[in-house]
Amino acid sequence: MSAPRYVRDLRTDEQIRAAAAAEMQRRFGVLAWFGGFTGLYWALVDKRQLVAATTPQALGEQIKSARQPR
Repeated sequence: MSAPRYVRDLRTDEQIRAAAAAEMQRRFGVLAWFGGFTGLYWALVDKRQLVAATTPQALGEQIKSARQPR
């Protein structure tokens, strides 16, 4: 039995962040992007609320929270 092979991701950080933002758009139906100056992931939820987070996973939680009734 051989050891698992490590596959290096050859994408740039910018490409990885853009792909993560695109996944948020696809998954949640929001406008999402990575802010190069802020270092945060951003999303415009239901065209009314702007949310931000440090990771795509945290952004998903922020999006879900923004959609909860108050």
